Amino acid sequence: MTLHKIVIPTSFPIGPVNVYLVEGDPLTLIDTGPRTDEALQTLEQGVAALGYALGDIRRIIITHTHPDHFGLVRQLVERSGASIWTHPFNADWFNNLALAVQRRGEFTLQLFKQSGVPDALIDMMRQMSPVMGQFFEEAPTDHWLDDGDTLEMDGALWQTVFTPGHAGGHIALYQPQTQQMVVGDHLLKYISSNPLIEAPHAPGLPRAKALVQYLDSLKKVAALDVAVAYPGHGDNINDHRLLIAERISFHEQRAERIAALLDQGERTAYQLVQEMFPRLADFDIFLGLSEVIGHLDILQLQGRVIEAPRNGHLVYASQ
Repeated sequence: MTLHKIVIPTSFPIGPVNVYLVEGDPLTLIDTGPRTDEALQTLEQGVAALGYALGDIRRIIITHTHPDHFGLVRQLVERSGASIWTHPFNADWFNNLALAVQRRGEFTLQLFKQSGVPDALIDMMRQMSPVMGQFFEEAPTDHWLDDGDTLEMDGALWQTVFTPGHAGGHIALYQPQTQQMVVGDHLLKYISSNPLIEAPHAPGLPRAKALVQYLDSLKKVAALDVAVAYPGHGDNINDHRLLIAERISFHEQRAERIAALLDQGERTAYQLVQEMFPRLADFDIFLGLSEVIGHLDILQLQGRVIEAPRNGHLVYASQ
């Protein structure tokens, strides 16, 4: 079977996003692109080039709830009446968007303060939050794909593979006979996927250790026989195990760099970001914090680093 890749422009540093149209009954779209006029027009043209209209789409599968992957979902449902399928972790982003955004904002603010981010930078981030919200809208659903669930696309059964890490509700789709896999942003050919820290799934729960999850998900996918992986950005991947080994090695080396810095003395997560990624600014600070805190989580699990409160912040030191 053939997945038709449609490359959609975005305004994000990652560049264009790949969405996939799968023919058959129901006509299925995997991911949508961001909520912009340019993205919608490009998607419409790409679908038309394959002989269809947006109104013909009957099912939309969302790999994860980042704006470049699900931003157009409401407009597409309004045009087509398509059903939305995603992991149940993502439920609030579709059924209670205001709560999801509020929970994310409160969590991120607390994370910045604990990490030692300066107040002026926190205020700037707070002002940017409504800008990010323009890229998606609420679109209710009750169709869920959990790990091991199957669905039919173009006459073949595809397995859902839960791959949290880059996002808490990230899923991939695997067809074992053809050894095809739609991997979303779990695995990208040219850059390492950011394991992004997210608000807990429900109040009172601890935050997930995103990088720990991501590395576990990489090993899970490495165990599958995959001839070709279709990513959310960039070119197809034809040797997933080699790429996964490179990604794991990359994170091991980065953890050692952070451990070496802590051997020199205790630091906040923000201080580590400044030393590891001195050119980061604006929203990219959050990406850097996610990366650093992810490696701190690993070093803590290894018993090599301890965490302690200090002057309203959390500081980390070698153990």
